[in-house]
Amino acid sequence: MNTVEKITITCKECKKDFTITKKHLHWFESKNIPVFKRCEKCRKAKKICVDCGKEFRLTEQHEKWLKDRGLKPFKRCKACRDKRKGEIKNG
Repeated sequence: MNTVEKITITCKECKKDFTITKKHLHWFESKNIPVFKRCEKCRKAKKICVDCGKEFRLTEQHEKWLKDRGLKPFKRCKACRDKRKGEIKNG
C-alpha cells in the first residue's frame, strides 16, 4: 500500500491543525515560497470592504460569534466601520 507522508501545521488564526503532504512542502521550499500558516478555511475567509475596497479577514471565531447572535458578516473593514460609527454618532 502506498501511503502519503503528511505534516501537521496549526493554523495561526483558528488554532486548528491541518495537514500538507511532504511533497507539497518540498515544492514550497524549492520555490522559496513560505508554507501556509493558515488552514484552507481561514485562507478563504477574505472579504472586500464595500467602502474602501481593501481586503480584510474575519476569523472563524468572529464569524461564529456573529452567526450565534443572528448577525451577518461585516461588509466593511474595521477602519471603515469605526469611521461610519463616528459619522452616525455625530449625525
